[in-house]
Amino acid sequence: MKNISNRHAQISQTGNFTYLTRTQFTFYASDSILNSVLGGIAGKRVSIAGYMQTKIGKTNLVRLVVGPQGAVSISDTATARNVLKSLGVRLRMKKVLQVLGIVAGTPGIIRSIYRSLYHKVTVYAIYLGENSNIFVDTCNPSRTIQILKRNNLI
Repeated sequence: MKNISNRHAQISQTGNFTYLTRTQFTFYASDSILNSVLGGIAGKRVSIAGYMQTKIGKTNLVRLVVGPQGAVSISDTATARNVLKSLGVRLRMKKVLQVLGIVAGTPGIIRSIYRSLYHKVTVYAIYLGENSNIFVDTCNPSRTIQILKRNNLI
């Protein structure tokens, strides 16, 4: 059985949406290495909750969040890290915000989040995940939470 825990995550609902802090892996990989990473993670039966890939020349910049939607799995995070390390991938792990409870097709949500943040913190990425969840990668996740709470977005 997988160790699924929310004790290392901050879960709250104070505004329109619920949020959760998650661990994001950021790395660069060739097409063949990325294929091996995704195959290795899937082969270990670990789900991907959030994924963003950008091609830069012949290399892929990847942001990846693993584990079940709406919860943190310590074992899934460790498994994904082990897969990446076993393939020699240099990675960065950091906390990002997962915004839950967004109704698919609702106009203006990403704009509202971005508009609240861009003058106050550096926004590295905003991307969609499973079930229309939004992942927000900034220079300061704690400050990001404060700003979004103040604007009644979370």
